[in-house]
Amino acid sequence: EDLSGVFRVRDCISLKAFSALTRIIRYSGYSSDFPASQESFWILHRDVQEALRNNRPEWIYNDELGVDIHGVRKTVTVDMRNTQFIGADLS
Repeated sequence: EDLSGVFRVRDCISLKAFSALTRIIRYSGYSSDFPASQESFWILHRDVQEALRNNRPEWIYNDELGVDIHGVRKTVTVDMRNTQFIGADLS
């Protein structure tokens, strides 16, 4: 079977994972640093408080997904409550 026209999705997708939810997902299932340290918990706690204090709850769950298609980089905001996007963050 000729696969010369097929591209690997993992090579062209990246996740700018800065939301509190993405970091929680990372630590709960994908991190070698599991369980997360107490320091990690307090950093997440601070980030959630800041999002709420600034009336920006989307900071808790939104991230940027970048896609390279034929050398053109596009970014979209993704809602990490749909956890299928966490796959883009795995290496």
